Amino acid sequence: MGAELFSRMYLRFEIARDCIGAVLAHQMAVIAEEASRDDADQGVLAQAEEERAKLMVLRDDIDPANSQQIESIIRDYGQLALKLFRGM
Repeated sequence: MGAELFSRMYLRFEIARDCIGAVLAHQMAVIAEEASRDDADQGVLAQAEEERAKLMVLRDDIDPANSQQIESIIRDYGQLALKLFRGM
């Protein structure tokens, strides 16, 4: 049972990282699209870069032993990723 629990928790940890990664990918697309414009809005770029940095810290700081944090990230960022990529 211990190994099964560990495997499930590790899988959920990776899913949480993937959920954040999906939102991060969207932020990178926003940055790339805005930066490619001749009249790029520096405010939009700065806000997107700030969000990107926060997402990277969050992704890197997930505690693989904290199931409550992992489930919260999956719930929140999984739903956000679905919303961002729906209809693409």
